[in-house]
Amino acid sequence: MMAAKPETIQASYVVRRGRREDCDELLRLIWELADHEGTLQKPTITKEILLEDAFGERPNLHFFVVELKGLEDNGDIRGKMCVGFAAMNGFVTDIFLGRHSKLCGLYIDEGHRGNGLGRALMKAVCKTCLDLGVASLDFDVRMNNQRARHFYSSLGVTNNTETKGWEYWQFRDTNMKKFSSEPECLNGVNTQL
Repeated sequence: MMAAKPETIQASYVVRRGRREDCDELLRLIWELADHEGTLQKPTITKEILLEDAFGERPNLHFFVVELKGLEDNGDIRGKMCVGFAAMNGFVTDIFLGRHSKLCGLYIDEGHRGNGLGRALMKAVCKTCLDLGVASLDFDVRMNNQRARHFYSSLGVTNNTETKGWEYWQFRDTNMKKFSSEPECLNGVNTQL
C-alpha cells in the first residue's frame, strides 16, 4: 500500500493597511513585541484605544499588517493570520523640522523573518509619511538590538544618537501630573489654560 501524498501548502504574504477587524491580531503582535524585547513595561494600549486612535473621528495612528495567506494546491485560501505589523503616529509639527511622525512599533513573527517583510512594512510607512507631507520619521531602537540597528542602517536611516549626540528624554504622565499640579513659583506668573 502506498503512503498518501502529503498535502502541499504554499504561503503568500500581503502587506496592507490595518483594518478595524485586525485590532485583536495587532494587540497580539504588540504583546509579542514586548515579550521579544524583554521590556519591563508592558503595553497599556487596549482594543478600545486602538479603535478610537486608528479609526475614530480624528485618527492619529496608522498601522500596517503582514497577512499570511496559506494556499492549498487548488489556490483556495486555507487560512489567514497577521504575522507582522508596523504602527506610526499621523504627524506632529515641529517648529524646526516641520511635520514629523514616530514609528511606534515594527515587528515580524520570528518564524517569518528574513523574507523581506520588515522592509516591505517600512516602505508602506515611508510612502504614508510622504503622502502626509512628513519630513522625518523618528523611532527608538534598543542599543543592544544589533539586528534592528543593522536593519535600519541598511535602509539608509540615520542614527541621531551617533551623529548628532542628542539624548532621548521622556516626560511620563505621572511626572507631568506632579509637575502640573505644583503651584506657580516664578514672580507671580499665572498660567491660564
